[in-house]
Amino acid sequence: MAIWGEESVLSELHSSFRNAKTFVKISQGMKDRGPKRDPKQCRVKLKDLRQAYQRGRAPNMLLL
Repeated sequence: MAIWGEESVLSELHSSFRNAKTFVKISQGMKDRGPKRDPKQCRVKLKDLRQAYQRGRAPNMLLL
């Protein structure tokens, strides 16, 4: 998860709609640190994390 939180990776993910190169970079970084994931697996994981965050956040928006 440390790779996902790096400032350069986050800025790349926020600045472009086509993130294929960014996910290749993330998968390479993960491969160097242990778990072997391909870029598609990294993309799906991030997508699932974002959706879970939004689902958890939505009920709290009613309180504002």
